Amino acid sequence: MHRTMTVSRNISIALLASVFLLGGCSSSDVFTSRDARKNISPAMETMAMAKEQRKNRTAYTFDVNLRQLNDDVDMIFLLDRPTYLTRSPMP
Repeated sequence: MHRTMTVSRNISIALLASVFLLGGCSSSDVFTSRDARKNISPAMETMAMAKEQRKNRTAYTFDVNLRQLNDDVDMIFLLDRPTYLTRSPMP
């Protein structure tokens, strides 16, 4: 009886090992050298900036442009207050 338990245990271990070898570590998301060559610098969006840096620059540019637009509208409709400073320095 001891021998049959040993044989069945060995068979169970062999089956379990074959299951792990065949499917335990396989993945369809394998990163190959071909994938690396397709996109060598995945974090970079342009030559000098990453995607987030580019988004930050674009947001900053829109912010500055919209604030300048408000100043321009005030100047066009003469809503800005005239300056009381002289063009030449006072002695």
